Amino acid sequence: MTRKSFLSGFALAICGRAMAQRRGGRTGRAAETLPQPADESEKRILGVLDDMRRMGEVYLEVPVSDGRMLCLLAESSGAKNVVEIGTSTGVSGLWLLMALQRTGGHLTTFEMDRGRATLARGHFERAGVGALATIVLGDAHQNVKRLKDPIDLTFIDADKEGYLDYRS
Repeated sequence: MTRKSFLSGFALAICGRAMAQRRGGRTGRAAETLPQPADESEKRILGVLDDMRRMGEVYLEVPVSDGRMLCLLAESSGAKNVVEIGTSTGVSGLWLLMALQRTGGHLTTFEMDRGRATLARGHFERAGVGALATIVLGDAHQNVKRLKDPIDLTFIDADKEGYLDYRS
């Protein structure tokens, strides 16, 4: 991981920490409205996000406003290689993937919990963006060291105490 990518990742980690603090561990924003889709691919992703919320298939998810911010950051930077640490059930990943389908990019996302990783994979597939994502199961502290390509954007939303340990 380059110094530039680590610093951008660290900045997003700080944002992630602020988001987590603001949401108090859970969003409490179930009524937050999803944006109108710009095309059929966005409609499919937003439909899955809506279904996830209604069916309770989320765990400590990012709120809609934060998801929109992630999408905007990835798309406006033209990100091709995005890394997410802390997949959970795939909410933030879907927001990132919405941008990556427009930039031609790819998401590598790390998750320790097999059940959550399986749910996320299903959500990505149902949203039609599964081919744009690689879910790495296991401890990101070890697995992130295997990344070789330059990273355009990093979103760290995992164990807050371990943020600095994700450097490679």
